[in-house]
Amino acid sequence: LKYVHAKSSLKLIQLIGEPDEIQQDTGRPYKDLMTPQGIREIGGYAFAVSPDKNVIVPRNATTGYVDESGIQHGKEFVSMVHETTAMEVHPWVLRDEYMYLAWNYGQDPYNEYTLFIKDVRVDGFFTDFPKTATNYLRLFELENVY
Repeated sequence: LKYVHAKSSLKLIQLIGEPDEIQQDTGRPYKDLMTPQGIREIGGYAFAVSPDKNVIVPRNATTGYVDESGIQHGKEFVSMVHETTAMEVHPWVLRDEYMYLAWNYGQDPYNEYTLFIKDVRVDGFFTDFPKTATNYLRLFELENVY
């Protein structure tokens, strides 16, 4: 991405893998990018950072639920990114299939969208289900009108 940034004016988003996964180009773990120093580094070439949704808001390892500590972790990460660089945060990947949803979402992907958009306050997201996202965002806009 640094090379592309040097050669173009495209808006770039840095995807971030699992924290212990090693980056192929640098040999460092992705968790290094999740620190204020790593975020500042990304801010030099990207307009947004995109970690896995479960890294932003981790699930409780015992229950599979997203609990208050996970939500707080997500809020703190988004705040840290905004305060460190003013970059945007776009989690990946919001999906509809039950196996990718936390148990306390009641198998309803709209509950996941609500958590990330309204509670954690991300700036955007990646999805494999654009129709679900479009329908949710239309509903969300209507709720904000009234």
